[in-house]
Amino acid sequence: MTDRTLFVEVKEGLRKITIPADWTISFGPLAVGLKSNGMESPNVLRIYADKKRADLVAVYRDVISVSDERVIVSQKKTTKKQKVFHKRGGNGEQSFAAEIRKTSWTNPYADEPEAEDGDFDESILKLPAGFEEQE
Repeated sequence: MTDRTLFVEVKEGLRKITIPADWTISFGPLAVGLKSNGMESPNVLRIYADKKRADLVAVYRDVISVSDERVIVSQKKTTKKQKVFHKRGGNGEQSFAAEIRKTSWTNPYADEPEAEDGDFDESILKLPAGFEEQE
């Protein structure tokens, strides 16, 4: 028998729950017609050790969302880097800003970042002649 991994989003963050593949889950309101009653989310995740839902083994409350690891989820991520350049001239000191952006799709459930730090090319932000960089 293989295991099944669930990603469960709660108010405190993301949880990773591993259960046997033949167990059953349900996700929904704590009780039909129940309002939030001060909870972040009125939904609960129930885990049963059988298909008939007779052997309840866990209940998690304030659950916002549930996803099986077999579902491939991607999230758009934009990384920005900025530099400010200063030039002294006849008109006094002038400031110029440059920005580069890199957009990628990442797995929000990944344990490690999928992109390497070296993937971000800052070479286009080199100082033009007569400018000095300010950190």
